[in-house]
Amino acid sequence: MTDGVVGLTIDLFNNYGAGAATKTRNAKGDYSFNVAASQVTVFSTSLEGLIFRTGMLPFLQQQFGTAAGVAGPTAVANTSSPDAQVGVPPQTGTILLTPATGFIPKGIKITDFTVKYLIGTNPLSLHTIGFSKSVFANNAAIVVTDILANAANGLATAAQANPYVTKVSLVSPVFQVSDLADLWLEIDATTPAGGTYRLYSVSMHVTFNFN
Repeated sequence: MTDGVVGLTIDLFNNYGAGAATKTRNAKGDYSFNVAASQVTVFSTSLEGLIFRTGMLPFLQQQFGTAAGVAGPTAVANTSSPDAQVGVPPQTGTILLTPATGFIPKGIKITDFTVKYLIGTNPLSLHTIGFSKSVFANNAAIVVTDILANAANGLATAAQANPYVTKVSLVSPVFQVSDLADLWLEIDATTPAGGTYRLYSVSMHVTFNFN
């Protein structure tokens, strides 16, 4: 399924920056992290609340046309029974249309983050977004990989009267199948003198496959 949407509200974010940010009810239905002038903020949230999968081990039993021109075992060379290619990959593919070479990716593939925010009065000094994966193993260094390198990635810096809604797409989205992995989304915003910032929420669009 390609139409999944996961909402990340401000309640799921923490500010790890040196500057102050306050969760505020601006009006009914209008809630945000509010940042005053001259503040350095680093908003981050873990995606570990979602259900990811490590991939499914396929036990395949497929059969297609053979050298005899029909499916199924015959006296003709290069034909075999339907059970000839049952088992754990990698397989030879002698009677498979597409040989199985590994686990089938399942679970969630994140395709983009759509960020909702407001920049007030003066342009931001910095506005970036990044998405990373931290894989753990016992008594080993954490292996951190950037899925989306922390950079502007299309986020605006100019002030305007109403909120921005900016989609930040992942260039090469894949199903996240690493076991013992933490996924972190980070949004950094630095306000100038006389400037303000509000972070409302993030809508994460996903492809999902749980069958």
